[in-house]
Amino acid sequence: MNKLVPGSFKDAVRRQFRWRLYEALPSVGSRVMQVATFYPHRADDEYYTLPAYPRENGERSTPPLPPSELRVNYGTSDKEYLECGRNDIAKLRQILKEANFPIEGTKRILEFGCAAGRMIRWLDDLAPSHEIWGVDIWASAVLWCKDHLSPPLHFATTTVCPHLPFEDHYFDFIYAGSIFTHVEDMTDAWFLELRRILRPGGKFYCTINDHSTAAVFEGQRTPEEAQMHYLRMGGQKNWISYVDNYLRVAPGYQAFKRREVSMLTVSRSAASTVMWDAEFLCKRQEPFYRALSITPKAYGYQTAVLFERV
Repeated sequence: MNKLVPGSFKDAVRRQFRWRLYEALPSVGSRVMQVATFYPHRADDEYYTLPAYPRENGERSTPPLPPSELRVNYGTSDKEYLECGRNDIAKLRQILKEANFPIEGTKRILEFGCAAGRMIRWLDDLAPSHEIWGVDIWASAVLWCKDHLSPPLHFATTTVCPHLPFEDHYFDFIYAGSIFTHVEDMTDAWFLELRRILRPGGKFYCTINDHSTAAVFEGQRTPEEAQMHYLRMGGQKNWISYVDNYLRVAPGYQAFKRREVSMLTVSRSAASTVMWDAEFLCKRQEPFYRALSITPKAYGYQTAVLFERV
């Protein structure tokens, strides 16, 4: 059997053909993203390696920060990156406590869409007594988490298909920060899959773009909130590019703002932006979930919804 050797003439031909295909079909990118099952680590390389497993030295140091390319534009500095993750977890804990479901009383926790651990790193105080998992379709981010946050936390790369590698009723609490802001057609399927692995009475916390978010996009925010929103998006320039030049001019945005539609998706890929009427989304999940609370601006400009698994 002829093997494709990295660096060989056959390999060079294959690479050249692949990139010429991409240049010839510029519209294929978003469609490929839409059907991709996950984002591979170093996808352009024929092979990659992982470092040797570190030896235990008996001491646990403060975990490092992920490189900038894994931070998804959260913050414009190391301090801001850490602070926004800590604040999001603090707000999550507060909402759970107000629902008489303190996170300390759980045993197994899942972050659905953990990226490079911006939020989950702030749960390590629970790790000695809790089993805490993070999953994501971004293999590079998950590998970074495995190298630097595990142990005590656990991580796995998953796919965009609504299936997670856990048994029924495994978790007491699941949270998803800014995940259902990018999921449109598969929203119901993912809610059902998360319900499968959540125990009866368990809680599911997710953040969404809703009408409260649209009000923020229209300028209804304090100067302090504006500065915080800019920092979370990597600066004011990114905010203007995303909100003013991308979202507010998108077809359907004005109809959503006038409450003429219940859902809006801008773009059709894993990089899409989705906006929901919060009450419509909650009603849509009945009878499998019961909405306990809807909290505007709980996650930057996004609204947090707390569900109970029925």
